[in-house]
Amino acid sequence: MRCVYYLLLLATLLYADAPRLPRPDQVDKPENIKFIIPDKSKLAGIVVDDVEAKLVGDWKHSIHTPPFVGKSYIHDMKEKKGKKSATFIPNLP
Repeated sequence: MRCVYYLLLLATLLYADAPRLPRPDQVDKPENIKFIIPDKSKLAGIVVDDVEAKLVGDWKHSIHTPPFVGKSYIHDMKEKKGKKSATFIPNLP
């Protein structure tokens, strides 16, 4: 029983240092919208987004892990390493 107590204590301490990002099922809640930047023009500097990339291979669109820009981001699903690519051509000043 003491072992369980120490595991719970350890988990609590580790969680205290975890980033304060919303869980995936909370990303659409208004109070969490600050983690999603819908318009890249609102960000300072040069921003490239996946919707502008030339993609090779099959990619999955996801909203699982904020923060991200736009409506989603792409993920390679840890498949076909070296067979997929995303090429960005930014419009530099």
